[in-house]
Amino acid sequence: MGADLYINSITEPARAKYEPLFNEAVERRDSLMKDRQGYEAFIAIYDNIGEVSSEIRKQVKDAKAKVKALKTQITAAQEVVTKYYNLMDGRGGYFRDSYNGSSILWRLGLSWWKDIPGGKLTVEQLRGALNKIKAAKFEPITEAELRELGCKVDNGENSVAVWNKMFRNKKRRLVRFFERAIKAREAGSEVYFSL
Repeated sequence: MGADLYINSITEPARAKYEPLFNEAVERRDSLMKDRQGYEAFIAIYDNIGEVSSEIRKQVKDAKAKVKALKTQITAAQEVVTKYYNLMDGRGGYFRDSYNGSSILWRLGLSWWKDIPGGKLTVEQLRGALNKIKAAKFEPITEAELRELGCKVDNGENSVAVWNKMFRNKKRRLVRFFERAIKAREAGSEVYFSL
């Protein structure tokens, strides 16, 4: 769950262009997964039987090779699914802020329910929200706060420094989104915010 913001003049053409490609990619990936499951079921039946013919042993060996190849193909197919999924919302026409420890608005001391109006936003509402976001001071998060929020913290990709960098970048992206949204709204595009 989270707050979703859309600039329709960006997201609608992107969705029209990429959604059919996304659906095809999903069908391809799912077909490969179904094939893999079939081979795995065959392997499960015959792999642990003590006495089987040499022909069955060869078929099991071939099935294992096919499963291995399919895993690589499924990974590649998932990358295509992800690519088209990301393109469907258009570059810069969508912003999401989850309702969890990674929420930038929460980190800025603001609330999606109290500080940002929902629904179709006017230019004035967008400017007001942008001003609140710009004025909000980013306070670096601590390890204790992250743990209290149930966030994973370690010395690697989930370090406190990485979390704080993510928050700073997310604030910059949110500011850019609102700046684009104001320009789009002034040009007549709808800007929509969904809780």
